[in-house]
Amino acid sequence: MNQTKQAILDAALNLFSQKGFSAVSIRDICAVVQIKESTVYYHVKNKEAILDDLLAEFQAKSEALIAKMFSAFPKLAGGVEAGEELFAKISNEYVDNYLADSFCNKVMRILCIDQLNNPKVQKLYSYWLFEKPLEIQKFVFSIFQKEGIISCEDPEFAAESFYSPVFFCLSRYLLTGELTSDKIDCFKKSVFRHLGEYLK
Repeated sequence: MNQTKQAILDAALNLFSQKGFSAVSIRDICAVVQIKESTVYYHVKNKEAILDDLLAEFQAKSEALIAKMFSAFPKLAGGVEAGEELFAKISNEYVDNYLADSFCNKVMRILCIDQLNNPKVQKLYSYWLFEKPLEIQKFVFSIFQKEGIISCEDPEFAAESFYSPVFFCLSRYLLTGELTSDKIDCFKKSVFRHLGEYLK
């Protein structure tokens, strides 16, 4: 990808994550990159195509991280202590390389802002902030149940019970205002305290 197109995508990402896709114009993007509108249209078909490129990159990055996490999950079957240690390591990576990753975090903000007025974005919002996390956590709790790390009759309900406070903390610390290291630390502290209580 050439530098101009990357600059267009970077500017759009920042603007969309602050104001929402609908509120940003091609002219706004041009002002940030300091190029003419005709230059933007040389590199992308329209504003929707810019969003599509950003979402495609987000999905590719997310799927790669999730595949890496899934490959580690079977190793949770090594007893309570080993399982908890590995789960904490995986959770840290999930926060650092996904939820608090600058690019992914900005795309999630776009999903939060525009899910109310864009059906395509709403579908991705539901998938990446609810369906996929619950699928992963249900899988993990199934392993934990099998290994005797936790006792739960319904891994799906356990996943929902666990994820509800996590989503609260995600919304409170990582998806509002400026993303700072202090907010990331507060998020981790709250979530890992919740994890510790949940695994007792």
